[in-house]
Amino acid sequence: IAIGDPAEDVSNFFYEDISLMPWKMRLSKKNKEIFLKAYMKGLKDKTFLARLDVWLIFWLFSDWMYYKWRIENYENEPVETPKALYIEHEQKLLRALKKKWGLS
Repeated sequence: IAIGDPAEDVSNFFYEDISLMPWKMRLSKKNKEIFLKAYMKGLKDKTFLARLDVWLIFWLFSDWMYYKWRIENYENEPVETPKALYIEHEQKLLRALKKKWGLS
């Protein structure tokens, strides 16, 4: 019995076309296709790619919300990371979300 969603697991490994978190790879569209082709060789799951796209958007939005929250609460919960870095990453994530949704 498998617990969880393989599409969610894979979605945690990478961003498309942006790089922020050191634990996530940055994959171009071509590299994403190569990676997924290799991953899916033994996978018999017809809805995997559709679910993966949903998870990628979910994590992008979730990360964006974290940065938004961190910026708005920076004075209340100070950290060593400069606020300017949070702002820069929040803007990158917002641009990526807009691109994903066709709003840019």
